[in-house]
Amino acid sequence: EKLADLIDALPQRLGDTLSIHRLAGEVFMSRRTFIRKFEAATGCAPGRWITHLRVRRAQTLLEATRLPLSDIAFQCGFASVEGLRRQFQQIAGVQPSLYRKRFFNAAGHKAGALRTPS
Repeated sequence: EKLADLIDALPQRLGDTLSIHRLAGEVFMSRRTFIRKFEAATGCAPGRWITHLRVRRAQTLLEATRLPLSDIAFQCGFASVEGLRRQFQQIAGVQPSLYRKRFFNAAGHKAGALRTPS
């Protein structure tokens, strides 16, 4: 139950330092037991799961905001813009700037313009 709660809370904690050691301690497990149970629950290693969550969050921010990549990297928990670019390219198959160019416009926003409330 504690592991399920932790997994459910991860998307809201992406800006935090989410080391395996820290997460395992939060659910009172050894590192090895935590990894084994996490993989059994999700089908994915914890680090890979968190990286995918971070890239998904970056996608959302790229689609909905004009925040600079440095702000997006920070909010999503990447150590640097280069780390964001590298992981984003690997998972999404495209650079973040090109993703924004394609999907910010496709989401009904005018590139470079601020949205006004309805």
